[in-house]
Amino acid sequence: MHPLSLPSSSPFGKQNLYDTVSLRTFSQPQTEPQIRKTVNRFVQASAQAISEGLQVLVAAGAVKSLPRQRYIAKQTLHLDQGHVDYVHPDYAYIVLETHQGEKSCGDVRIRTSHLRGAVHLDTVQILWADSKRGAGRVGVVLRVSRCPGNVLVGSVERRSKGLVFVPDGRRWHVPIRLDPHRSKGVKPQDKAACKLHPWHDKTPQPFAFVSHVLGPAGTHEAEMNALLLAFDLPDSFPKEALLEAECISPLVDEGRLLKQRRDMRDRLTCTIDPHDAQDFDDALSYRRISDHRYEIGVHIADVSHYVPEGSELDKEAFTRGVSVYLVDRVIPMLPEKLANDLCSLRPHVPRLAFSAVFEMDEAGKVYKQWFGETLIRSDRRFTYEEAQEVLNRPQGPFGEALGVLQTLSASLRKKRFAKGAVDIHAPEVEVRLNDQGDPVHIGRKKVLEAHQLIEEWMLVTGRHVAEWMSARIKCDENAAFVYRVHDAPDPEKMTYFLNVAKHLGYQPKTQKNNAKVEVFNGIRQAFQGASSQHILQMLAVRTMSKAFYSVEPRAHFGLAFRHYTHFTSPIRRYADLVSHRLLKRCLAGQSSIDPSILESCCRQTSERERIAAEAERASIKHKQVVWMQRWEGKTVQGLITSVCSWGLYVELEMCCCEGMVRFSSMRDDCYQIDDKGYKAIGRRHRRTYAVGDTITVFIQKCNAAQRTIDLVLAQVPKNRRVS
Repeated sequence: MHPLSLPSSSPFGKQNLYDTVSLRTFSQPQTEPQIRKTVNRFVQASAQAISEGLQVLVAAGAVKSLPRQRYIAKQTLHLDQGHVDYVHPDYAYIVLETHQGEKSCGDVRIRTSHLRGAVHLDTVQILWADSKRGAGRVGVVLRVSRCPGNVLVGSVERRSKGLVFVPDGRRWHVPIRLDPHRSKGVKPQDKAACKLHPWHDKTPQPFAFVSHVLGPAGTHEAEMNALLLAFDLPDSFPKEALLEAECISPLVDEGRLLKQRRDMRDRLTCTIDPHDAQDFDDALSYRRISDHRYEIGVHIADVSHYVPEGSELDKEAFTRGVSVYLVDRVIPMLPEKLANDLCSLRPHVPRLAFSAVFEMDEAGKVYKQWFGETLIRSDRRFTYEEAQEVLNRPQGPFGEALGVLQTLSASLRKKRFAKGAVDIHAPEVEVRLNDQGDPVHIGRKKVLEAHQLIEEWMLVTGRHVAEWMSARIKCDENAAFVYRVHDAPDPEKMTYFLNVAKHLGYQPKTQKNNAKVEVFNGIRQAFQGASSQHILQMLAVRTMSKAFYSVEPRAHFGLAFRHYTHFTSPIRRYADLVSHRLLKRCLAGQSSIDPSILESCCRQTSERERIAAEAERASIKHKQVVWMQRWEGKTVQGLITSVCSWGLYVELEMCCCEGMVRFSSMRDDCYQIDDKGYKAIGRRHRRTYAVGDTITVFIQKCNAAQRTIDLVLAQVPKNRRVS
């Protein structure tokens, strides 16, 4: 065993596991007291917990029970630490952590009876091993540290013994009693926020009091406010930050600014954004230099001019990390005066920008590039639909400009894919609400040429800025930059994706199709326009690794860029604001920001981006379930999107939303998953249900609070057997 170096901030004090401890002393038979003595060198666990752990590992085949109450290890046993990811009433997963705080390569599955009262997000110390019986990693909790400040949102219900609190979502499976003395004024069917009293392993039923009453459960405002609390999203700005914003003068001193800025107000300039956008943080300019040469400017709002490092505005922007776009509102990263006014590139007013200007030919070859501060004036604000109309029927002053911008972007896009970029996009869902917050339309967003035009120019800018900065950093070992990193997919996920594609009819043409990029793009081309295209596109997105921010200049797999940075949205992403500051420092010959500080910034912005994405999905899913409540009791068709140990996930086309058919409701047979993981097979009748199959389902229940749709099979399909 290796020595432990334990941090003082451990939730377990000096008994925290800073890294995995492998117990190899079980290679010789030992009694339970001997094993307990070994374990207690690292974890102060009760005799009962260790005894339970041994029985779990014996059942999993990792430990063998010998006569005279002795045990011997058949697998390496591990003492480890992680947090609880509660996914099912019968079991949870423990997400392990290394000493660097990164997730380990696999999670440990633990039955509810072996959690010792741990709930979602609690930190736990566990004993685990790899099962010899096909169950993956299994274990038992030895010790629990409660998640501090655990605030839950949910609904209040009346039960036989008084009021109880039922949390929203699917991560909490323990009943919560309400403290009547600290929950006065709350009524059954109220939506509320709850704070938990401390409790320990011997009293696994938690006790709580209501901290906020949000209104009647099910109403739009109460449900959206519950989401804000659930994801810890702020509903207002600190007074200090608002005061700083109000003190910023809206006047532009053109004479003074033009001494240090390039004047580009004479360039034909426009913005292209969604129809409901309030902040315009990027603009494109166009100027013909000769018959075959063009000057293209990508102008980004100069937020760093208005938000100095260390200011109250900067601190709040760092805390928020990103703007969050819920289904009915925006939680902005910056106050409205900046986001929607001073930093917004509104038409016909001078605005400060930080620009990338490229001189290129018709083939997209860049001959010159320039980065620097500018003064611009947008001539026109386009929606995507309006820009598409101009592309379809070129006319007016922007007919030529948008046509050239589109031609160049198409050329750049073609080159990017030729170099190995992955042509996969997550299908976006559009939800339209009425004045009462009820959904009146749900569908997939259409992707126009105008969308691709803007996307390509933003990608070009991020790539060129990152590569330019990377070249400069090589000459200065103390310099650093913030990169957007995207790793190649996990091989196991790739194998699963390829197996599903083959099941649906994909035939690799050559051995080269085993390369990850060629698999993605080859499958996309093979299924273009087919009924299976959507399911494969969705699976491809799930197969891809998650992008994140890092000071390490690593490649971006999906874009096939050697280096890439987020640079074009500083109004709504803190990472872009930091990129602007770093590029400005480099251009001015100033020293860079300490790399360790930047690394902390990367972790913060990556985490806030993850939380924002989860909140946005949750708000959409809530409205999708509300939309589907009108179809309860109806029979519809759906597409199987994945198969798991407890059932089939089925996407319903009418709401672009997944529901669940549980195996427990499929009474015709006992189903098990095949070794490739995408097919459920009945043991007796050998009927199969596989990813990509279309099935008919009965909508049993839509639970908006838990954001779930319960489905049952409407009929058993015939001739669905495997040999």
